[in-house]
Amino acid sequence: MESTKYLIISMRRTGGTLLGCLLDGHPDCSVFPFEYWNTRKKAVYDWLGHRLFRWMPASFKRNHCGRRKVWEKKFVRAHGPLRWREFYESLLVEAERATSAADLYDRTTELYFNCFHQGGLNRVVVNHCADLCLLRPEQLHTMFGEARYIMILRDPRAAFASTELKDQKSLKAKGKIDAVAFDHAGVVAYCDRWRRAVEKYYLGSHRDICLRFEDLVCDTEKTMGELVSSMGIPYDDTLLTPLRNGEIQQSNSSFAPVSNGIDSSVINTWRAHLAPEWRHLIEDQLGDIMEQVGYRIDDDD
Repeated sequence: MESTKYLIISMRRTGGTLLGCLLDGHPDCSVFPFEYWNTRKKAVYDWLGHRLFRWMPASFKRNHCGRRKVWEKKFVRAHGPLRWREFYESLLVEAERATSAADLYDRTTELYFNCFHQGGLNRVVVNHCADLCLLRPEQLHTMFGEARYIMILRDPRAAFASTELKDQKSLKAKGKIDAVAFDHAGVVAYCDRWRRAVEKYYLGSHRDICLRFEDLVCDTEKTMGELVSSMGIPYDDTLLTPLRNGEIQQSNSSFAPVSNGIDSSVINTWRAHLAPEWRHLIEDQLGDIMEQVGYRIDDDD
């Protein structure tokens, strides 16, 4: 079966994982249950590796297309340790034959879903890798081949607050008690990335399918209905429940307590977590483009 490839190219903490989980139960969709096929370092394009790809050993090709240890950990979490070695050996066989990263992506997709997805490979393949929107379209084409893009956007103040909180927790877990996730320059750099991604894939000529996180969690039925209509697949009630391998997924919000399903209460929670200094900086840097995509900068309610 020839499948249409979709890439969810959202920035971090903007709902890309949730969107993938909502599509996961649809009978026409094959959705990777974890971020798969990113660069060895997120949003960094190794042009030399792509030029030399066909001459690489199979293990180098596999590592070029993703961080093997991270991918193995997520695979084992989804399917157990016993199946990893068998799958990885089959993957190396496909890597040996592949002539490009996009070719290996197609081979791996078919191998994975025929092994681990009920019913095999479906008509739509969905993959979410955070921050792919920071790469240029021609770079994505080299990595994935022909694909359609789904960009989910979130208020940059909320997305940044969630990112900062998550990264701060990660630093503390590593024992870096006095470290800070973002300084002034880091916030400015974040704003620059958000602007470039929105101008390129949400407002620009490379716009394909776009939606907002706020609409997704507040009016899930309407938003998912419009999404699958754009994808050319019928509506199904499974689109209202986030699933992964058939199991209902808990919310992964940085703000709210863990809960099952969709939690719309996180929409404005960022206000209690974002420092006024960072809020004013983000609004100063992005106010013009925020207004274009429906985010007000004068709403303190």
